[in-house]
Amino acid sequence: MKLGKVVTATGLALVVGALPAVAEQNSGSAEPSYLKIVPSRVGPGQSVATQGHCNSPYPKNAVDSAGFAQSVPLGASAKVVDKPGKYVATMKCKDGTVTASFEVVGAEQGRISVQPSEVAPGGKLTVTVWCLAGPGDTKARSLGFAADIPVNFEGNNGKGVGAGTAAAKPGKYSVIFACKGQKIATTFTITKPPPTNPNHPTPQPPQVSVKPKGAPQTGGGFLAN
Repeated sequence: MKLGKVVTATGLALVVGALPAVAEQNSGSAEPSYLKIVPSRVGPGQSVATQGHCNSPYPKNAVDSAGFAQSVPLGASAKVVDKPGKYVATMKCKDGTVTASFEVVGAEQGRISVQPSEVAPGGKLTVTVWCLAGPGDTKARSLGFAADIPVNFEGNNGKGVGAGTAAAKPGKYSVIFACKGQKIATTFTITKPPPTNPNHPTPQPPQVSVKPKGAPQTGGGFLAN
């Protein structure tokens, strides 16, 4: 504990209460430095976000990695290299060097799905694609679609979704979408409608036979002599 002096107008020095140093007040209360790369898996040439905290950055709060095209300030986006592999990002802070891992994955990681996988003619369809290297087209295409289905990509995770309508003709169809450097495909089926037979006779109620009342009339009596 430290004692402080206060000099009055008369020149007398008075000893006042304890005056703890600011450093003593703040010691142990600072948030530890850390670093995070989002997303942690990304396609070649795509961008990632650098997130974290750095105590008294030294010399600057720059984030560096062999997987980045160039160093970036903390909080900025970084473009990753084209070479697939696992990488480590680093940042120097007063309390040490913090790191975060991320992976650049190849274009072969793309995939596509159609739901439902079986649909009635003219039914609704949802197409979902994953292109970690980024999309190479804007539409999913199939002869089983009433029209090409636009695919909307949001965020930075390589996922896109589109909705459309099945064609009228039953059958099994292929669906194709182009990611960067790769075409991905799947199949779905348009089912046949329930069979109907317009020539089938309409069931008729059973007929009841009517018996004649009494015996045939013959004139009655005996023949005259």
